[in-house]
Amino acid sequence: SAARALAERGAHVVLAHQGEYLMERQLDPAAAELLRHHIESLGVEVHTECRVRGLRGTSVELADGYVLDSELVVLACGVRPRVGLAQAAGLDVRHGIVVDDELRTSDPYIHAIGDCAEHDGRVYGLAGPALEQADVLASVLTATPARY
Repeated sequence: SAARALAERGAHVVLAHQGEYLMERQLDPAAAELLRHHIESLGVEVHTECRVRGLRGTSVELADGYVLDSELVVLACGVRPRVGLAQAAGLDVRHGIVVDDELRTSDPYIHAIGDCAEHDGRVYGLAGPALEQADVLASVLTATPARY
């Protein structure tokens, strides 16, 4: 990650994350805590539940008014599925397009995989799960039993 690489080069790194815990869409709280401890062990200062209000020339202003002095800002926006078309089509949508174990949506003739799909309450936002979903869907569509 950028935070790790910068910390390894001696930079004072502050990771400001707006979620309750790190990678909240990909990890459960326990796994996120392990990740946080690992990142902190690399010398990275981690803050969660903080939103950025604005970027200034040499600082970052947080929503609570706190100002972080900075020489460099690395911005990562994460994944938020665009589900407007699915909603307009009447599909079940929560954080993503809800799919079952065969990656079928609420319409049995429509499947969804990847960043837009929500399986068991999770939108993964990672390439690995998307590739696994593609393999499962290929099997399902060719009448080979498979479940995600």
